[in-house]
Amino acid sequence: MSQRSICAALKLLTVKENIPAMINCAHGKDRTGILVALVLSCLGTPREQIIHDYSKSTKGLEPIKERCYKEIVERYHMDISFTQSHPHAIIQMFNHINDKYGSVENYLEAIGFSGQEQDLLRENLGRYALLVDKEPDT
Repeated sequence: MSQRSICAALKLLTVKENIPAMINCAHGKDRTGILVALVLSCLGTPREQIIHDYSKSTKGLEPIKERCYKEIVERYHMDISFTQSHPHAIIQMFNHINDKYGSVENYLEAIGFSGQEQDLLRENLGRYALLVDKEPDT
């Protein structure tokens, strides 16, 4: 449902003058989590690492757990599972993309983010991929 927003954000990352960039939102796990997962996938980050990084948001949301509950469950009447970032959510996203589009790259093209733009993203952000946490938290 946020394909246009995701595509627009990705396009911003193809402009060298926009790098470095900070990507954030109210909770950092939904559109932001998906956007970051797609960027990391485009950069060649192993799927297991992307899933691990996404799931860290549950711990990161602990300080605002009550606010998330009020905003997500009470205000919008969504299931409590939407207040967390369980690994299965991002796994299901990748499975859906693979089932429907064949790959993340194909999905990105389908939403309007061309192969050439994907190359620009890799060129602009590739050096930052080394900064991704490579070791699981213990």
